[in-house]
Amino acid sequence: SVWVGLNIYNIISKEQLNDLENNVEELQTSINEFSEEVHLLLELKKTYFELVKQQIVEQGNFMYYEYIVNIIDDMHIETAPAKINLTLDVLYKRDDGYHEVEMVMTTIDLNDYLTFEKRQDNRIVLSSNYGFLPLGKKNLVYQAALIMQEYGAGGVNIHIDKNIPVSAGLGGGSSDAAATFRGMNTLFNLNVGIDELARRSAEIGSDIPFCVYGGTRIATGRGEVTQPLKKPVNAWVVLAKPKLSVSTKQIYQAVRKEKSNRGTKKMVEALNNGAYEDVIAALSNDLQNITRRRYKKVDSLLECFKQSKADGVLMSGSGPTVYGICKKEHQATQLFNAIKGICDEVYKVRLIG
Repeated sequence: SVWVGLNIYNIISKEQLNDLENNVEELQTSINEFSEEVHLLLELKKTYFELVKQQIVEQGNFMYYEYIVNIIDDMHIETAPAKINLTLDVLYKRDDGYHEVEMVMTTIDLNDYLTFEKRQDNRIVLSSNYGFLPLGKKNLVYQAALIMQEYGAGGVNIHIDKNIPVSAGLGGGSSDAAATFRGMNTLFNLNVGIDELARRSAEIGSDIPFCVYGGTRIATGRGEVTQPLKKPVNAWVVLAKPKLSVSTKQIYQAVRKEKSNRGTKKMVEALNNGAYEDVIAALSNDLQNITRRRYKKVDSLLECFKQSKADGVLMSGSGPTVYGICKKEHQATQLFNAIKGICDEVYKVRLIG
């Protein structure tokens, strides 16, 4: 296999390899755009069958009623929004090995979509438009589905349309798991309270309880204890995810040498006051300096965002995604175009909180 690999390398030029890489990136972009269209088609399909069901009842023609009801009742679509950190304070390392944190997180208009369909057996079967996603027991979606089966859920097919970058500090995997808790609760009419869903979700991930609730919340403990906050004022967010993976474990291990900015209290006050400028001034992340020192691409992105005159700039989570906040859309569009020139994976979205 090594001999074959060397010969392929000799045959294919560097230019051809670059072309192949660009083609793969373009294909992934097309897949992401297509997944948005698939989601809309699925929503239209369900809406259509709801209208047919209503018409059957109104006309008193019940020949196909059971068939239509089964189609509607056997499927459900759930949206899984990404999150960004407005603050992240790391206070100290706990005896259980986790770090005590205080942070403010909010949702943005960048979404994965999960489609749930009942199965005749008790299996959990995952599929996705993203080829590198694990589809077995290591996936948080699978683990969430197992927990919901404890409440009486049956077998289910779950298709994950990925739009949120993977391993980006945007909570994509956690949000997909949270959508599974909500989606299976609805699909199987389990009527489990949202507080109970959040409590159980903490068993498989610290960020998942926040994602179960969504909105804007302060998170404490290891991140699993959350309380609602006022949503931020309307704004645009430009995100850039460089081509690298950050080891969250290694970043947290370096925290003991750092002093916390303790920005969360200021952010809560800013959100309560509703002043855009105060929210911008309160943006902070204790992990940012650690990550930027270890990864030059993150450091470069932070500098480029600042030079491009975003109102506020911050890294989300442990990275590597960097974002800029803009009050006006035209400002966000200019920022998007500037960052697109140095980073392939860039998004312009709304704060939805």
